[in-house]
Amino acid sequence: MAKEIFLSVKNLHKFFGHKEVIHDLSFDLYSGEVLGFVGPNGAGKSTTIKLIMGFLSLDHGEIIICGKNHQTEYEAAMQHIGGIVENPEMYFNLSGRVNLEMYRRLHPGVKKSRVDEVIELLKMQNRANDKVKRYSLGMKQRMCIAQALLHEPKVLILDEPTNGLDPSGIRELRDLLIYLAHKEGVAVLVSSHQLAEIQKMCDRVIIIDQGRLIDNQPINQMMKQSEDNLTLFKFVDAQNKKRALQLLQDSPFYKPSEFDQYSLVLAIEENQIPEVIFRLSQAHIALTTVQPHYTNLEDIYLSITKGGKVIE
Repeated sequence: MAKEIFLSVKNLHKFFGHKEVIHDLSFDLYSGEVLGFVGPNGAGKSTTIKLIMGFLSLDHGEIIICGKNHQTEYEAAMQHIGGIVENPEMYFNLSGRVNLEMYRRLHPGVKKSRVDEVIELLKMQNRANDKVKRYSLGMKQRMCIAQALLHEPKVLILDEPTNGLDPSGIRELRDLLIYLAHKEGVAVLVSSHQLAEIQKMCDRVIIIDQGRLIDNQPINQMMKQSEDNLTLFKFVDAQNKKRALQLLQDSPFYKPSEFDQYSLVLAIEENQIPEVIFRLSQAHIALTTVQPHYTNLEDIYLSITKGGKVIE
């Protein structure tokens, strides 16, 4: 079954004063996928999300949500979207259930039974009747997600949704988002600095830096491209690693990169490994380990963003 485009961001530009913080940004979000949205601090992630949610006005560009133009059909477009950008208003002296019931009334057509559905979905049954002021930070985060899901949006946008969650809560949230996307067909956009979680939950990843799109591809494809023919060479000490780097850099056949204080990663074919070991031994450079190297999203991200540093 072909996936539909539920969110289309086209040629976005945004200025704060004379500074352009979003430059010609375009991407699509499809039904049934979890899309990771990552970049360094100040890259423009939160600004982009606020533009989509209508908290900021566009300077140029277009946002289409389920076929509705964000600017000319705002109310119709926003009926299809739910999200957490900044903590929603909650009545702390009322229970979670009452808060959800009050929020439900703001959305015509949402049945009363939907409150129980989201409570069960977020596994809040044991705490739904407690006052919100008694909730932990993680429990309040669940309440925010419950509110976002109440009107059954086709697009769900979450900015740092794992904040305040313990490891079991993070796993439950990950499973929930994957379920919503893959089983219910919801299009999920997740902005987070937790790259290990992004790698586990997302089907595709967008990386932006200084308001510009710098990578956009399926997570499996991204990982496959980065794992081909990589070998980790670990040395006895940092001096040995430095000597090895100098030696191997002189060869046109190897492309060494520094992994940590004692290690180098080489992009080489398996049949070249004995030759490298021989060259190092001839130079009296001792090794402790040689093994395949499997990169993760953090390695790729740091490579693409040059260490995740923002250039002001």
